[in-house]
Amino acid sequence: MALSFTDIGITHLFAAARHLAPSEREDFLLDLAARLDPATRVRALARKKYRRWARDNNAGLANAKRVRYDGVALARLIEKGWLAPNSEDHYPPEVVGAAITDLLQHRGLPFKHSG
Repeated sequence: MALSFTDIGITHLFAAARHLAPSEREDFLLDLAARLDPATRVRALARKKYRRWARDNNAGLANAKRVRYDGVALARLIEKGWLAPNSEDHYPPEVVGAAITDLLQHRGLPFKHSG
């Protein structure tokens, strides 16, 4: 079933969206667009992700969301004071990422010897 709107109906939707916070407004309008054309949401989310990447890239920042580490690497971060120990023995990726960022920003790393 296709939806159709009159010019007045669209005007009312946009007027209602004006009363939302900017992030809620964007989500509301993206949801509406996705109901009309599902490919719209995919394109909009891709644009949003690209804009975030471009902003970080222009600022000289990199983002590695899927950095893998094992228990030894985690223990070394804790042992050397880059990551605070906790009683739960659980470290969210954001916390580990912040510790790695802190380490890379403030500590010269030794050269890795191959072989």
